[in-house]
Amino acid sequence: MNFIKGYELWLLVIPLLIFCLLIYFYGFDMRGAGEGSVLIRGRTFSVDIADTPVEKQKGLAGRGYLDQNYGLLFVFDRPSIHRFWMRGMIIPIDIIWIHDGKVVGFEKNAQPEPGVPTRNLKIYSPEVPVEYVLEVRAGTVNRSDINIGDDASIRL
Repeated sequence: MNFIKGYELWLLVIPLLIFCLLIYFYGFDMRGAGEGSVLIRGRTFSVDIADTPVEKQKGLAGRGYLDQNYGLLFVFDRPSIHRFWMRGMIIPIDIIWIHDGKVVGFEKNAQPEPGVPTRNLKIYSPEVPVEYVLEVRAGTVNRSDINIGDDASIRL
């Protein structure tokens, strides 16, 4: 009888543990994919929004693929020099810095750095304060001919 009760308890605990691990490693966003959009040079990117500390820290870490029309938009309360790294990243990305509705800079083909200690990771930051940062598939800046000064229309 005790074996059965212990077994029933494990039937509840194991799925709960798996669920918690999935949330921890892959994030949990009630809003779902494509909650906003960014339009640059006639190209619309469907974006998820990273506007909480947890979402900003995780970013795209662990993602193995990005669609060409998808991105992650980091939203900040005020313009600042926001620093980014590639911790936990699997794929290369382009980072687009946006301020006042304009592209003010970008980092092309930022590469993952597997095995590099956090303190030694390359840091990417804009040259001017920004309130938005858009992460997209590597090569997007070149493919879309995105330039500094281009309009960036953001819809949240």
